[in-house]
Amino acid sequence: IDECNESFACGDHAMCENVDGGYNCSCKEGYHTSTGNSQFTPNDGTYCQEIVNPDCHLDNICIAANINKTLTKIRHIEEPVALLQEVYRNSVKDLSPTDIITYIEILAESSPLLGYMNSTNSAKDTLSNSTLTEFVKTVNNFVQKDTFIVWDKLSTNHRRTHLTKLIHAVEQATLRLSQNFQKTTQFDTNSSDIALKAFFFDSYHMKHIHPHMNMGGDNIKIFPNRKAAYDSNGSVAVAFLYYKSIGPLFSSSDNILLEPQSYDKAEEEGRVISSVISVSISSNPPTLYELEKITFTLNHIK
Repeated sequence: IDECNESFACGDHAMCENVDGGYNCSCKEGYHTSTGNSQFTPNDGTYCQEIVNPDCHLDNICIAANINKTLTKIRHIEEPVALLQEVYRNSVKDLSPTDIITYIEILAESSPLLGYMNSTNSAKDTLSNSTLTEFVKTVNNFVQKDTFIVWDKLSTNHRRTHLTKLIHAVEQATLRLSQNFQKTTQFDTNSSDIALKAFFFDSYHMKHIHPHMNMGGDNIKIFPNRKAAYDSNGSVAVAFLYYKSIGPLFSSSDNILLEPQSYDKAEEEGRVISSVISVSISSNPPTLYELEKITFTLNHIK
């Protein structure tokens, strides 16, 4: 019996070889087993994984190739929630610097698409809720404290560049998604190291809604220009984002893994010792909701 005739007898990226009494499996070129052994038997839990260049994050050509390859794999996914679930599944553990850079680029490129909803008005609120929840959960994979050991492998400039790109993509995506709400909404969601608070309201409710965010003593509040005309028709979306742990990633030191008690001993130009909080605002028309001031209070490590 040619048991290797069975499609995918050994799984993805594997080769099958008939032997007496059964068959053995090995990985195709460019892949190795998850156990490190050269061969494995079917259904023993072993799978083939790609051999990754550990220094790929230092090579722009390698990074570009990795991004293109990943985009090709997920380009067929059209639904925003399904796309985010795929990114989450691939980034939930065993991240490398290359993974972080690649998926930040994926999220940045996908952020305009996440806000597009081809659905009826009645379904948009529910879809916005689920997409925002999945988005925050996915982004948390890259900003939680457990990832610092991976971020630490990037130089200070590269770390700041990619982190800034991530934050910008998150602001864009959450604001676009918040604009899809069809009725007055206050929406909250959070994961271990990131939280979102979004507001959507029309000009009729503008006088009565005071967008703000408070997280563990850290707070931010916006004050619109009350001289603006209230008789204009339109809508406003506000998205607050709170990052609990990423302050050290913006520090000028290449040693971001110092314990808090070591901060005062660090010989460096600057260290961020508070959480990071941001607000994005969009109104239609743009003159409907003009800001007078923003106030915020952040706790810091002494």
